[in-house]
Amino acid sequence: MTSMAATAKELAEQYGDPLWRRKFVDLTDLLQILADCIIPNDYSIPDGMSGALLLTEAGTRMKDRLIRKEHVPIKEAHLMCALTVGHDELFLNVEETDLDKLSNLIEGQLRNRRIRFPFSYGRKLYDAYSRLFEDEKDVLTIDETLQLIEAVPDGVYQYGKYIIGPYGLLQSRAERHVRFSRVVPAYHCSQPTCKSVHQVRLSTGYDAPINDERKKLRRILDESIAKAADWWGLALEVDNFAGAFYADHHAATLVGLLGDAVSDDELRHLLVFLLDETKGEFRAAVKDLLPPGAAEKMVEGLGRDEMQQLVLLANEERIARGLDRLVYAGIIEVPRGEVRRPVTNIRNRSGAFQLTPELGHLGVRFVSDDPGFASLRERELLDRLYLRDNETDTEELDWQLRGFDSEDLDERLENFFRSTDPRSALTRMILARKTNMIAACEYVGIEDGAHLSDELLVETVLWKLGFDVRIEQDSHGRFWDLHQRISALTQASRISGIGESETFRGVASAFFNELEGLLADALAFSTWVLLVDHTSQRFPFSYNDADDRATALALLQIAHQESGNVAEEFDFGSDRLELYALIRGFEVLAKKLDAVKVQQSSLSRPANDIPDFEGKTAIKEFVFKSRVPYLNLTEAAQDRLIKGLKSISAGLLHPVEVHQVRNDYSHYRRTSPEIERMVRALDAIRDAVKELENLGLARLLCFPAGFESDAWGRSKHRFSGPRSVEHLFARPSKFDWMGLPDLQTSQYIVRAAVFAEPNEVLRFTPRFESEFSRMWAGYPARRQSGPVAGAPSEESGPHVTNVGMQTGRTPE
Repeated sequence: MTSMAATAKELAEQYGDPLWRRKFVDLTDLLQILADCIIPNDYSIPDGMSGALLLTEAGTRMKDRLIRKEHVPIKEAHLMCALTVGHDELFLNVEETDLDKLSNLIEGQLRNRRIRFPFSYGRKLYDAYSRLFEDEKDVLTIDETLQLIEAVPDGVYQYGKYIIGPYGLLQSRAERHVRFSRVVPAYHCSQPTCKSVHQVRLSTGYDAPINDERKKLRRILDESIAKAADWWGLALEVDNFAGAFYADHHAATLVGLLGDAVSDDELRHLLVFLLDETKGEFRAAVKDLLPPGAAEKMVEGLGRDEMQQLVLLANEERIARGLDRLVYAGIIEVPRGEVRRPVTNIRNRSGAFQLTPELGHLGVRFVSDDPGFASLRERELLDRLYLRDNETDTEELDWQLRGFDSEDLDERLENFFRSTDPRSALTRMILARKTNMIAACEYVGIEDGAHLSDELLVETVLWKLGFDVRIEQDSHGRFWDLHQRISALTQASRISGIGESETFRGVASAFFNELEGLLADALAFSTWVLLVDHTSQRFPFSYNDADDRATALALLQIAHQESGNVAEEFDFGSDRLELYALIRGFEVLAKKLDAVKVQQSSLSRPANDIPDFEGKTAIKEFVFKSRVPYLNLTEAAQDRLIKGLKSISAGLLHPVEVHQVRNDYSHYRRTSPEIERMVRALDAIRDAVKELENLGLARLLCFPAGFESDAWGRSKHRFSGPRSVEHLFARPSKFDWMGLPDLQTSQYIVRAAVFAEPNEVLRFTPRFESEFSRMWAGYPARRQSGPVAGAPSEESGPHVTNVGMQTGRTPE
């Protein structure tokens, strides 16, 4: 007996037998499944449960007291003591408890659906809630909870080595803790600027005797003089919970990525990879669950819940390696720049560093919201590249750090780390020798770095560490290169016959094709930016070149028809717009913007679409009062945009008629008038494209380039883009509750679209056409507004305090 409250470490010293400790951990994991499940009010404990869970003398005494003095039924009294685990003394007889019998009983109840876990990954539960409930809710009743559970597949979760799901209770060699929480992501509220997936609390059967009688045991323990020992902490101590908790790369977070960011077909490919790659171990684990044969045949027809439960039989490293391999092979297609991350389950982060898994075109990584976390990983990696107890390594490191003054080698390495940008530092160190490359790949989880080019290797390491990898440096780079070449060829034609050569015609053809693509992109983007109500979009302030371009050009076509210009016929929805139509399109847009200013009163945002905070506080403000973004801009910004659009169109049409030069370049001759005509056209094109870039109406991606803060909470966020484009945002701001992208993300910054002085402008993140975007088509589905007893915290964790069958475990 422990006379005082024993800590987990003290209990670990007392219970040192490895076999007992292993069995104790497995037993508490099974009990946690019973604690987390959802049960109906008519739940009854199955026969055999008391025979599987044996009690110690202390547990038996407590059971007898509950039966005789508190009139608790026998089965309930026994299970209540078992679920409590212990108080000052241990209630469970670990040595005599039959784990196989207990796990079989739990599996039987899972299959009979007497204990329930809903599938809460992906959008199945989200969509089911949308179908079943119109209003925003904070808590579902037990009847509503069971109604929701019936509408979704069986949940897939893991408790140590036990994986629950549609196959019942499986045992895995890969242990992890992915517990079910009764606080689940369910809906988007009615506020258009709110990006959060709101959570709803599910109910369990509190009227079931196992829960209803629980208060009697709690009262007895609360009145006890003896203090409770930390039995649940002992399970964590034995299971090396701290080691996993402080892991800096992953700690059972991949299940959220698989559930939210990998499609059914992609998950099937991953399962095939695991079957083929780990034929002995993994196939042995699934041999009784799947038909024999080729991997593709084995997984044919499996549901998403079934596949996800089977995948969890593999360890995290193999799952990550499989995702990487499939991405590199193009089987999972991730466009450059797309970053997949959990959507509805974004709150479910892992460990001390609150890690979130992401999947990009360079594979899987695990990131933290801590802006310095990637740099800490880089520093750790640099330390691992050279062994301090190896003379050859220290000499090599000393050579690499030449130029950094200090007698102490570690201090010089620290100075190198502090003063060198990560890309340069990693390029210098990783590529110094093959052993460094191998060590770096092992640390970040690259399967085979030897086959990668030097540039791609460093870029992948940066990505894996968590740094922002600049995907698109300059989308207009090719245009400006061709402009320089065609300009040089035009000037050279004054003294040579180059103007009549195939070289000139080839460069000119490429240049004008590039110009047409640039103008078409800018025209669609400009129209979309200034005319589409971004606040009400399913993906606010996010641009997809496939869908949004079509929307914008359709609006431009309507604007042209409304203008009454019958002299010119344009089809802005055409797959191939001629240069003249593109040039005129900017003037059509300018005239449309003039027209909407006259219609301003009829374009106001409905009152129920304006966020609740507007008018309730002077600290924050919502200025997007019109459904047309252009009308929300300052008057100076409106004037600059219209003048800019008109000057682009006029500058390209008159007096040089660029479209005509484009049509005639194949007949270009080395005569003074022809040369001057081409020179004027190239100058006009240069000025027009520069104006588009300066206004921000050309899609140039800008990247976070600097951050400064002071002791008073004020900060400056600097963005940079191609050709020395820079923009500075100051925080705090009255305007950061309006749903715009956060300032840690690369984005298109429309510098002329100022909605608040001095530099609050419209800005947008890129969105990609991919399997991931198709998974989330039609999302979010906003609810009707209604009373919410208490909105869930933005930082709600994955665990909850209430449980299915209540245990003695301290609530988390």
